[in-house]
Amino acid sequence: MKALEALFLSIVAIILIALTLGSVDPSVIHIMAKAQTEERTTYSHQPEKAGQYTVTGEPTITADFIDTVLCNHNSPACHTGYAMHSYGQQYHIDPVYALAFFLHESTLGKYGVAHKNLGLGNIRCTAGYACKSGFRAYSSWVTGYLDWYRLIDELYIKEWNLTTIDKIIPKYAPAADHNNESAYIGAIKQSVNLWRAGNPSIP
Repeated sequence: MKALEALFLSIVAIILIALTLGSVDPSVIHIMAKAQTEERTTYSHQPEKAGQYTVTGEPTITADFIDTVLCNHNSPACHTGYAMHSYGQQYHIDPVYALAFFLHESTLGKYGVAHKNLGLGNIRCTAGYACKSGFRAYSSWVTGYLDWYRLIDELYIKEWNLTTIDKIIPKYAPAADHNNESAYIGAIKQSVNLWRAGNPSIP
């Protein structure tokens, strides 16, 4: 126990030093601190009702599992799994969906505008945001995750009352914007099924 406490204090000290030098996003502090003390849990998941794929709920994958998927597939967001998981808990949105959107939108941040904008879901530029190439841009992957969760929680769930993938995707990536809605929905569900089964590969 003393060894763990010493390790935790050392990590906090490193973060504080890095912050002083201006090299760490402040929003990461509480996530990393929580990650060091959080028990790693293996989640079980009950089958979706009639294939509804509701995004709200407790995590069905662990932070370690998210990192395994990111790092195994050479994502530039490798080692940010605790942030994605923590924000999912905070907003009561299963992080398996955040990871699935990240994969479909940019192959986990490897390609497209997300590679430069550090965005999870390629969110269109709106007033009040720094933007590049017509999409919101962020200072880190972690802040990009936070914005995505806020968008889904505040707009899709609370304002529009959309909680399932089948209802969210036609608003998030409509056919009017040259998206294949059914293919997008199928890709998200395929990833969710694969990862909930404990397989960290990508479809």
